[in-house]
Amino acid sequence: MPAAHPSVAAPADAERPDTSYWTAYDHFMVEREARAMRAAYAWSFVAQGWHALRRRFAPATPAQRAARTVVGAPDARLMHR
Repeated sequence: MPAAHPSVAAPADAERPDTSYWTAYDHFMVEREARAMRAAYAWSFVAQGWHALRRRFAPATPAQRAARTVVGAPDARLMHR
């Protein structure tokens, strides 16, 4: 079977733009979108970690909070004044 001519794009590459025709603005916008995607990923990663920590250290029900209370311990509200 003969090889395809180099100028003929494979079906998977048909959707990809030819970067040799891109302008500086096209390159700028691709980098801008990539930066925005990285920032969104980092923010969601931090938010997930924060929510996991809150779930870990803040019991969900009053009964769970009462179970964790130590008799004779200083009131937490007094310590944050």
